[in-house]
Amino acid sequence: MNTLALDLGTQCGFACSCGKSGVWNLKALSSESIGQRYVKFQHHLETHFRACYIIEIVYEEVKFHRGVDAAHVYGALEGLLQKFCIDNEIEYRGIGVSTIQKVATGRGMAPKGQKKKMMFEAAVREFKSVNIISEDHADALWILQAATKPI
Repeated sequence: MNTLALDLGTQCGFACSCGKSGVWNLKALSSESIGQRYVKFQHHLETHFRACYIIEIVYEEVKFHRGVDAAHVYGALEGLLQKFCIDNEIEYRGIGVSTIQKVATGRGMAPKGQKKKMMFEAAVREFKSVNIISEDHADALWILQAATKPI
């Protein structure tokens, strides 16, 4: 029985307590409809649910977005995630940005530009056995850490 952590976005970071982690690229190809990103997201959720025996999904709960497009993508992914969890009787919960930052850096607030860099560098130090490929991947690892080892 495992927990799946997600950093929702077009480059969707994921980390599972089963040990799998990385980034799902949800960007639609030029030949695809923009809605294809949501089909890809659904596919990844279903694949990990079956392969890893997921009983809980946690995600970064973002209350403010600087861009309208990012807000729309986040909201759509969050809605799909919640529907998937309800349909499959999986517990789900959002974890606040400041809580995740505190777990990662010991501080609950940092400017956005500094936050990503600080959290990535802290992840490289903390998760030595993981080849962290992006800030989204690092964020997912910290979300999982925040969910499984609360401060």
